[in-house]
Amino acid sequence: MSTSVDGKAGLAEELRRRRTALGWTLEQVAQQAQLSVGMLSLIETGKRRPSLRSWERIRQTLGISESLPEEAWRQQPREISDELVATLGACLAAIRAATLAELAEAVGVSISDVRLALRRLAEQLEPAGMQVLDDGSHVQLAPEQRFRSAVAHLVQPEQLPRITQEQAEVLAIVIMDGMASRRRIEEVRGAAQLSIGPDGPTSLPRDSSETLALLLSRGLLCAKRDYHAMGRPLVYRPTPRLLQLLGAETVEEVRGRMGMPVEYRAQAEPIPETEARAE
Repeated sequence: MSTSVDGKAGLAEELRRRRTALGWTLEQVAQQAQLSVGMLSLIETGKRRPSLRSWERIRQTLGISESLPEEAWRQQPREISDELVATLGACLAAIRAATLAELAEAVGVSISDVRLALRRLAEQLEPAGMQVLDDGSHVQLAPEQRFRSAVAHLVQPEQLPRITQEQAEVLAIVIMDGMASRRRIEEVRGAAQLSIGPDGPTSLPRDSSETLALLLSRGLLCAKRDYHAMGRPLVYRPTPRLLQLLGAETVEEVRGRMGMPVEYRAQAEPIPETEARAE
């Protein structure tokens, strides 16, 4: 099939059009092209440019005949120095994971520049069998999926820390929805019966604040503030570390193990990139 791919906007439009015509989901294309669902979504919406290697895998998967035009991969919105890329690589090699805000503060640049530098770092690390896992908030280095069986012979895999029944319930709800506010979590968990006064038991919602704080401190959940919702609540999502501990690459894979349809989607509005910390 012959296509015309002109720059980043045309590239994104062609990917969407071709995938829709084939009736494929983002997850199916990402699996065939050996990309994360998040990265493919960013490429398809025009927010990221694919590397040459990634584009070759994408176009082979979708049957797109034309190569990536030079302006789609050479053009950069701003200059990112080799020193910045190397500094971020050193930071991520020294620690288990970091937030975008922490990396930006450490190297003294904006979060948008950190994102651009991480993209270049990912391209440089790919031939060495490494990948940069970025969930939009937390970032960490990890071996590529195809090498994990070899890596497993050399290192003792980190075990999921012991968690309580309440923590397991909260994690299951967040994984089920993909992202969930505290109010949503407590609605799903239901009410606890407490005996108050002579009128007998009174139904009160289960308080999940302490449980959420513990899961945040363990790096199993991350939080962002939803500025579009009333009250600007914090919205919680699984971290790459949680997925790694569960032996999965995507939330969809974990849902499948939980017996949920892979195509399940929660009725939640996306939240902006601005980060927030739980108080």
